[in-house]
Amino acid sequence: MKRVYIVVAALLALTSVCRAQLSAKMSIIHHNIHSGGQPRAAADAIIDLLEMTPQKAIVQVNEANYAREYFDFSYGGWHNIWPSSPFEGRGNAIFVRDAAATLVASWVMTMQEPWTHNKPKDPRIYPVVRCQLVANPWVLFHCVDVHFPTDRAGNGPARQESVDRLIELSETYPDQPLIICGDFNMGEDEVRRRVAVPIGGKLYSNASVDHIIVRDSKDVGFADPVKVTRLGLLGSDHQALRYDLTFKQLDDPSGISDWSLY
Repeated sequence: MKRVYIVVAALLALTSVCRAQLSAKMSIIHHNIHSGGQPRAAADAIIDLLEMTPQKAIVQVNEANYAREYFDFSYGGWHNIWPSSPFEGRGNAIFVRDAAATLVASWVMTMQEPWTHNKPKDPRIYPVVRCQLVANPWVLFHCVDVHFPTDRAGNGPARQESVDRLIELSETYPDQPLIICGDFNMGEDEVRRRVAVPIGGKLYSNASVDHIIVRDSKDVGFADPVKVTRLGLLGSDHQALRYDLTFKQLDDPSGISDWSLY
């Protein structure tokens, strides 16, 4: 009987090691392209981003409102969520490379609080995708593209609403890893304190207001650190950033339930 327990213990230990060794890589490229006044150039810049990405990649853009009219949607190999209306909905878009991930579902998070920046603005709208990696189907994750209202006087309620809705999203989907990426219009320390820490995530950045937050699930998480690479301004006043992520299978303490000890 003692030998049986030793063998079972060894198998469980081996299973734990194997789980920990499973990993999959993916990159996210984010850019606030600032399409106002240069919509055709901004649309071309999105194509440039799609063409420069690694095989396994997702591209997220902010301030794409005016570029949408000039974007060539026949560009193949990608699925996207890029609402055609209202104006605020056109601002943020997510592109998922078909070879990298299957876009399982997509929707938008529509805020309720208006805000101002030189003039009154409608509430922000953030696209969300649920994806499954093609080569590593054990990775199912959520990704949201954000662009917070600026910190001008009176925008506090709108900014707090964005924070609250992201925390709510994290609490709604605890069983899949979560990626929050975009222009937060906040410095690194403030985003970490108000968003990353409350959801149990980690923040990475190489810019003043553009950041990424990654939050593990119970079974699948992210290797630390996430490498951040600047790709240049590409016609904008923001750096285009590439975040190189590594998903990893985490040890599951409940794994013993998968075994029959009888």
